[in-house]
Amino acid sequence: MLLQIQLRLDERSQIMSNCLSNQSSPVVLRLRAVEARAGIKKSLMYRMIQEGTFPAPFKINGGHASGWLSTEIDAWIAKQAASRA
Repeated sequence: MLLQIQLRLDERSQIMSNCLSNQSSPVVLRLRAVEARAGIKKSLMYRMIQEGTFPAPFKINGGHASGWLSTEIDAWIAKQAASRA
């Protein structure tokens, strides 16, 4: 049951990420959407932020939440894909 719930949440995050990737203007992504879009988990993401190899989040909603610009995440993904060639 718990595994089914997690799979549904993962599918929902992926669907949301796919919908957002079709938009041309930048949008603010929250942590779960960034994880789904970039294909990495939070612990690695924050380690890479500390190392300066992943875009840092910024405060939204009066500083009560954090988000990433979709354009910055997309640029990071494109850079990763380009470096594998």
